[in-house]
Amino acid sequence: ILQHPTQEVFKVNRMDKVEDMRKLQETLDDFIDAFMSGDMYRYGQYFTKNIVWMFPSHSKKVGTQDAAKVARDLYEDLRDEMGYSYEKVQEWEYMAPDVVLTFSMYEAFKEEGGPQIGKFRFLKVWKKTDGEWKIHLNINAPVPF
Repeated sequence: ILQHPTQEVFKVNRMDKVEDMRKLQETLDDFIDAFMSGDMYRYGQYFTKNIVWMFPSHSKKVGTQDAAKVARDLYEDLRDEMGYSYEKVQEWEYMAPDVVLTFSMYEAFKEEGGPQIGKFRFLKVWKKTDGEWKIHLNINAPVPF
């Protein structure tokens, strides 16, 4: 494990890792479902209070109010075109026992099994707050398809 000389090495139990990964994907699935259904209140519950969201077409946004505005804008832009989407974690790494870094791919389609209308790569930093995983940093960029 790489570490800063002044940091303590942390260990995460193997069973905790399995449960955390299951919970993270479950949380991500509900996060996407909230977006697809237009439930921005539920969607916003997955952000920490000081979320930082970096999106290519928007300036850096900080805090749940700014993140919610980005989400509402995206939803308004895409809701008539997008009928199905998903985000799948491809890689993840613990940064601390309650902080996980994930790399994921998000794909949007006109309808399930239909033509793809968007593809994004995401880097997210998740922080466990009161036993729940929340997004603390969200960076995304479109991928040509």
